[in-house]
Amino acid sequence: MLALERKMINLIYEEMNKIVLIIMICLGGIGTMQSQTRAERKQQKEEKANIDYSAAKTLIESGTYSFEAIWANPSGGTRFSLIGNPNYLRVDNNNAAGFFPYFGVLHSLTNYGRTSAGIEFDSSIENYKVDFNDKKRKITVKFRSRNKSEWFDVIVKVYANSSAFVSITGSNRNNMSYDGQITKLEEINN
Repeated sequence: MLALERKMINLIYEEMNKIVLIIMICLGGIGTMQSQTRAERKQQKEEKANIDYSAAKTLIESGTYSFEAIWANPSGGTRFSLIGNPNYLRVDNNNAAGFFPYFGVLHSLTNYGRTSAGIEFDSSIENYKVDFNDKKRKITVKFRSRNKSEWFDVIVKVYANSSAFVSITGSNRNNMSYDGQITKLEEINN
């Protein structure tokens, strides 16, 4: 009987070793599948970023686009949400129109009848320059526009996901920046 018990214990031991070996192989396979999945996800993310950047690049190259701010960032001040507040930058080839709230210091109040101290302009564009940084997937647009009493230097930084950062410096005021989205011109309803 003792010999039979030993044979049974050895059989159980061998079966347990097989089960442990199968579990180890399965866990190793799952680890390999997870690493492949991570690599595939990274590749898909990279491909999507390239497609998004290409679309943003095409939009900027068209010379016809809009920006709507979600956040206002006064220089040295607190960030403000602009959701629900009208604001825009519209670039239509050689013309730029902008309307943004301004939270900062005005150096001159010669606004010739304007009723707000916000940033407003609608005129031809001067010194329009575009820089495409394909490695970082970032586009920088610089230009100058004006209203009756003030020049505005505008810098637009566009990223692969069409998020954008706009910085506006007026000849009579401190710098103000805005975070938002850039879209096709016809998609904005202001």
